[in-house]
Parts: sequence; structure tokens; C-alpha cells
Amino acid sequence: MDLVPSAQTSFWQRMGLDETCRGVCIEATRRAFPGCAVQEFGQQGYCSYTLLITFPHHASRSPSSLRSLESRNSPCHAKQLVQFRPQQHTLYVRITAAARSTYADLAPAIQKLDMDSRVGETMGLDVFAMNMMSGMPYSQTQIRRVDLHDGELRRQARMVEELAAFVARAWPGDGRGIVQCRATRADSPMSESSTISFPTTPRAAKAPSFLRQCTGKVGVRIVPKLEQLAAKLPSPALRRCAADTLHQLLQADDDDEWPVVLNHGDLIPSNILIDAETGAMTGVVDWAEAEWLPFGTCLYALEHLLGYLETSEDPSPSTSASASASASASTSTSTSASAPTRLRLMRDVGVLLWYGYAWDEGRIDRVVNEEDDAVEVTCLRAYLSVRW
Repeated sequence: MDLVPSAQTSFWQRMGLDETCRGVCIEATRRAFPGCAVQEFGQQGYCSYTLLITFPHHASRSPSSLRSLESRNSPCHAKQLVQFRPQQHTLYVRITAAARSTYADLAPAIQKLDMDSRVGETMGLDVFAMNMMSGMPYSQTQIRRVDLHDGELRRQARMVEELAAFVARAWPGDGRGIVQCRATRADSPMSESSTISFPTTPRAAKAPSFLRQCTGKVGVRIVPKLEQLAAKLPSPALRRCAADTLHQLLQADDDDEWPVVLNHGDLIPSNILIDAETGAMTGVVDWAEAEWLPFGTCLYALEHLLGYLETSEDPSPSTSASASASASASTSTSTSASAPTRLRLMRDVGVLLWYGYAWDEGRIDRVVNEEDDAVEVTCLRAYLSVRW
């Protein structure tokens, strides 16, 4: 299952650009990488246009300006990607650098490029170079049946373990995790002296202090967003679940501080790269939605490794598997007696925030409903029924 918006139109149409812009971007890339082969990358995202750059066999290294992107241990070191993104879906180099610091080689090394003025000024596209990561998107290798043989079960188990380990890398104290304690997040366009405007609802005023470290697009509105879900989700059961989750969040003890760390923000099968045979995680791509959020907010990703979406009234196969997988993540990340309980809470917060709002071309401000967002509502019911 993968909740990627339908890509029935081209990137250029979706971004309101003429199809001729494609040729301009390709030509600009060829000029920026003389002597290199330039071709469209086979795995295109919804909000970006990506080209594959292959360096000549006789070139032992890439241009000096891009040497920091190389990974000498990777079989892909002779190839790089150039990605064009509209400014509303841009990458912030400071936040991608933090991802690299936290998650090491599982996050790409990214560098912003200056290209033809027609690309930036006329088209409004930002351009980035990044190392090509090995592996395939999990969305292309996902098993869509329940009768798995032993080898497939071992692969899925390894994927769950590696995803839990990936999430655990952000936990502070292991030398990698970067805790957010600044006035602004690292990708913020605001200066250090800027003032953050937090929503001033009565409940938001009672939020635990660690939530004030969440200053990104989603993080700054966690409480109001949960309030809206508690009022507008399409069934009484879902509304109660949102209200209960909000209540638990507001009751969080400030004396038991919870780390605010860099979360990916869109941890879905198409963004998770794996070795198709072994299930080893090889990378995580598309960090455009990443921001500092409470540790564990992205644990909704575990559910994607435990099943697939089908037309059925019985979600029990996914539910039982999910409980054991979530327990695995809890074991990997816990450092105190209260950590598993808080981790479960943050996982539920992430499920509600990710599936409770429709994508709507990146606006993410409309609560889902049964008619227009059946997949998201189905996921909410299945994932929020898990108790571990």
C-alpha cells in the first residue's frame, strides 16, 4: 500500500509549467555536467523532476564542487541525481544536512546548485544534486498476499527491525541524534531573532513545553490540528480516538521531558529503499517534509511493512502483526520505564496527523472524509485499532 497522489498528469502540468521546460532543464543539466550522460531517472516523484547523471568511465571522480556527495562504499558512486523542485516543495540544505548527520548513509548527501536563470527565475524551480542511493523503493517490491514462505517472512522481519533501528538513530545519546532546542528549526527561513507565533487556543496554552520546540509547518500546530480532527473526523469512534490522543498529549508530564528530533515527515513505501532480496534498508529519500517533531511521530511507517490495502471488512491480520512490530520499535528506542507509553502516544499522534488530513496538492489542511478519502479513513481505522 502506498498513499502517493495519482500522477495522471506530468510534473510540468502539475506545477503549472509548459512541457517545453523539460528540455530546458535537461539542457541546463548537460551544460552543468559536461561530458556526462544525462537521462531521465526511472523513478520520478510527484513533486519533483529527477535526472540521472552518469560520469564517464575514465573520470575517477565527479567535479570537485560535488565531491562531498560521493560515497566510496556505494556501487552508485559514479552516478548522481539532479532534482528540480518547485519552491513550495523545496529541500532545505540545512535540514538535509541534519538528516545526514542523524541517519548517516541512510539519508542522501544533498547540495543546492545554481543553474540557468530560466530554471530558477522563470520557472521558479530549485535545483539539487544528490548521491544516488542503492536499493529499490519498497513500494515496488511489496508483497501483496498473506501466505508468505519462510524466506519472505525473514525479509519482512528484517525490514521491521531495520526501520525500528532507523527511527532509533534519532534518539539522543547515541552520538547521532540531534535534538531540537533552538528557537527555530534548521530549515526555517526566519532568522535567529525572529519570533515564532504559536496558535493561542485554550488547550494549546496547556501543551507540554517540549511541543514548543516543534516550530515547523506541522509541529507548530499539533494541538489545533488534533482539536480539528476530534471535531471533524467522519465517525464518532475516530473523533473519540483523536480526542483521547489529544487529552493524553496535554497530560504529558513536563518533568519527563520527551526529545524533539528530526522526523522524515513522509515515511511511506515509495520513500523507503531496500535490498529486494534481503530486506535490508539502504536509504530513505525525499526529505522535503522533514521537520523537528516529538520522537516516534513517524512510527506510522511500520504499518506499511506489515501488510497491504485490499477490499475487506476485516483488518485483523494487519492489526495483530502491527502490535508485535510496534513492540519491536519500542524495545529499540526505550531508555526509561515511561518511554514505551510515550512512544505509543507519539505514534498515534503521527497516525492522526498523517492520515487525518488530505494531501490536496500539499495544502494538507482539510480533514479527510469517507467519500473523497476512503484509503486514508481505512488506514486510520486499522492503525488506531492497534493496542500494544
